[in-house]
Amino acid sequence: KNEDAVKHFTEAIKEDPKNQVLYSNRSAAYAKLGQFTSALLDANKAIELKPDWPRGHSRRGAAYKCLADQGGGQYRAALAAFEEGLKLEPTNAYMLEEAAKCRQTLEKQANG
Repeated sequence: KNEDAVKHFTEAIKEDPKNQVLYSNRSAAYAKLGQFTSALLDANKAIELKPDWPRGHSRRGAAYKCLADQGGGQYRAALAAFEEGLKLEPTNAYMLEEAAKCRQTLEKQANG
């Protein structure tokens, strides 16, 4: 299903390469497949196309956090992405919750 979604969004991007929603949706599909680097690249492209769109920052934060959860140590980058998104949409419950989780993890790491 998610493989099909990636194919679908890839085809749609060929037709409409400036549509940030398509990159965002493909980012989510990649994330569900565990392909977090690809998810991050698509989130970055969505932000490049529409920097003031909160969803792109949310996708970037999610990709960084998943990479960090795998031992990639990207919690600061994830937190920065969520905070950037929250500047645009301060009441977004998902980003508020994920930013808090990142802060908690960073505090635990700092306090050893």
